[in-house]
Amino acid sequence: MTDDDLLQLPDVALCCIDCTDRLPWSLRAMRQSLAQVHFGDAVLLTDRVGQVGEADLPASVRRVGIEPLRSVEAYSRFMLDGLLAHLRPAQSHVLVIQWDGHVLNAQAWSDEFLGFDYIGAPWPHLPAPHDVGNGGFSLRSRRLLELLREPQFPPEHPEDVCIGVRYRPALEARGLRFADAALARRFSVEEGSLEGRPFGFHGPFHLPEVLDTGTLCRFIGDLSVSALGSWWMGSFMREMRGADAQARRVWQDWLEAAIPEWPEATCRSEPGRQLCKALLRYRFLEAAAALLARRRQAGPGAWAADARLHARLAGLRLLGRGGAR
Repeated sequence: MTDDDLLQLPDVALCCIDCTDRLPWSLRAMRQSLAQVHFGDAVLLTDRVGQVGEADLPASVRRVGIEPLRSVEAYSRFMLDGLLAHLRPAQSHVLVIQWDGHVLNAQAWSDEFLGFDYIGAPWPHLPAPHDVGNGGFSLRSRRLLELLREPQFPPEHPEDVCIGVRYRPALEARGLRFADAALARRFSVEEGSLEGRPFGFHGPFHLPEVLDTGTLCRFIGDLSVSALGSWWMGSFMREMRGADAQARRVWQDWLEAAIPEWPEATCRSEPGRQLCKALLRYRFLEAAAALLARRRQAGPGAWAADARLHARLAGLRLLGRGGAR
């Protein structure tokens, strides 16, 4: 496919900011987006420019070194106060992507999107008009970035909530436009199904649906033990139920290797209990048994607290419903 065959967005810059070990997956997200859209500009902002080889990104992508962003709070500050400096004058908007989201369906693009200063996937958990939206795959105008650098809009975390909730009334009073939830659903999905094939998506739990088996297995292999406590882990397990047998086997093996390495204090805490409930809900029974065994080591009180989980595990095993293998 040549550039002439791609969706042409000369007024939009593609931008990804990553100073983490997930950089290879951010590079992949950029490649996937560039495979469908010819942007007016594309820029990767990272403290690891030396790790990006010629084969990782097209030569047209600008690789810009920045100071390390060592926390999510630092990322939020950069997005609100530092991003504008890296947007070229020719682009009126910037499409921000992260390692866990990219352009999914270029045919879903509408020039109507460019009539707004901010669009991100809807937040079903928030009431209108503050239900738009997620910053992980978002379209932002130059005008928005300029206003956010004024003193009355000090950077706060998380940056997308800062824009879409905290500062939205003041930004709208200055004439900025936010897409409504209906239009935002056509633009991107975070929570919910990709069935409608929006322009893009955000969220690691969608990766079992969008990655081929080999790439999904590599993604699982790249996960660190700390991913067990991630906000997206339960949803990722849910989607792994629909993966093919090879990917499910790799996932089961990863779970059974990771759980013994999870810090003991975390295993015995409420996050450990929530993870156990998710493992049972999605029928990863051997992993659930391993986690319950670690929690039981805390003593009789832990057994009593987990009595219902033990009973559920026993019931599922009796019914032969451990379809993870």
